[in-house]
Amino acid sequence: MPDKSGQPSPPLIHLDEARKIAGLARLQFSEEELNRMARSMSEILGMMRALDEVDTGETEPLLNPLDQAQVLRADLVTEAPQKDDLQALATGAGDGYYKVPRVID
Repeated sequence: MPDKSGQPSPPLIHLDEARKIAGLARLQFSEEELNRMARSMSEILGMMRALDEVDTGETEPLLNPLDQAQVLRADLVTEAPQKDDLQALATGAGDGYYKVPRVID
């Protein structure tokens, strides 16, 4: 991405960094694909830098693009506790707990 003078700016992501990112993501790329990925990531970061230059001091935070409040239902208990009934159906339940087979030795 060119800078303000029209000259190409140096890459923000170098080939070795793109290779490391691909490795962390467990992806395999050819050298050509790595070069293209490094250029693409550099362009994206360059665009983010351009956004950093925008003065947003007078801008109100946007909480909802539709400018509407989210209507939530009331949080009410609608069923009686059924713990004792459910434990009566379970095999190996007792003392308020469910007994399960050991998973970790």
